[in-house]
Amino acid sequence: MLGDEVRADEVGGNEGSGDEGRGDEGWGDEGKTALANVLVKALSDALTGLGNRRAMIADLSAAVDPTHPKPTILVLFDLDGFKEVNDAFGHHAGDLLLMEVSLRIRATIRTEDMLARIGGDEFVLLVDVLLIVLAEMLC
Repeated sequence: MLGDEVRADEVGGNEGSGDEGRGDEGWGDEGKTALANVLVKALSDALTGLGNRRAMIADLSAAVDPTHPKPTILVLFDLDGFKEVNDAFGHHAGDLLLMEVSLRIRATIRTEDMLARIGGDEFVLLVDVLLIVLAEMLC
């Protein structure tokens, strides 16, 4: 979801799309692109580029929606000893560590999984179990 370009036609303003009344009618493609960029920034962690708490809550809410529930694994984790890194080497070093950890985790998960930094050294990973089951069935 995050990190991908959001196209102007995904933002709305199309007649008959149900998006009427959102206030973006008549913005044109440049306005819709600007709005899409703002939405991406609002759902992204500024330091790591991962999803933020808002994005994670939205994805988790969709996963547990009683009308269309999806089997989902929720993994919460933090970095042991992170405070000591900040104390010993400064916040810049801590930021670099968070960015590197984010890159390494992102490199090991599927694009369909949602990784979010929800604060400090705390992360959440949402894994769509159904996709794993389907992949195993196909192999």
